[in-house]
Amino acid sequence: GKMKESEFPFLGSSNTTSSHIVVYMVGGFTYEEAMIVDELSKAHGVSIVLGGSRIHNSKSFIQELANLEV
Repeated sequence: GKMKESEFPFLGSSNTTSSHIVVYMVGGFTYEEAMIVDELSKAHGVSIVLGGSRIHNSKSFIQELANLEV
């Protein structure tokens, strides 16, 4: 969806494109996800900065899943 310019006036015209994107993953991201973001960045000619609350390896990712409450 689109953000309302009246609520986010700093966005400017909705017809503009950006060459910089910031993505923040709450809960963290894996090395594989970082690699995919890098590939997307190169393929589309944009700068994508990926951040998160932590960088997971396979062990920490499985541990995070085990700690989820359903």
